[in-house]
Amino acid sequence: MIREIKFRAWNNPSKEMLYSDDFTLSEFFHEIYPLDKNSGLMQYTGLTDKNGIEIYEGDYVRTITSKTKKLRGGIVVWHGGGFCINYKDEPNTFEWMIYPEIKYEVIGNIYQ
Repeated sequence: MIREIKFRAWNNPSKEMLYSDDFTLSEFFHEIYPLDKNSGLMQYTGLTDKNGIEIYEGDYVRTITSKTKKLRGGIVVWHGGGFCINYKDEPNTFEWMIYPEIKYEVIGNIYQ
């Protein structure tokens, strides 16, 4: 399986989310980030949620977990070599985003 590599960036001075078509990585690191260290770069996970929305690092998602089968929310992070959900109710618990039967729903992100 080939995963499309793309990014989005939070431009803190302008308070807007920019997507790969709007900037290059060079522009981000030379123009956006130096102006405000609260700007952030997030990578696409290669997954979409149940509504077809692309899931990026830094997104808040809710899902039915593979282990407990309960509705839980967390943030998408890169951890241990892959994308995981870091659950809000258990900050040191990570679940790999590799289970095709799990449906995610993007409910926000760390910047907006």
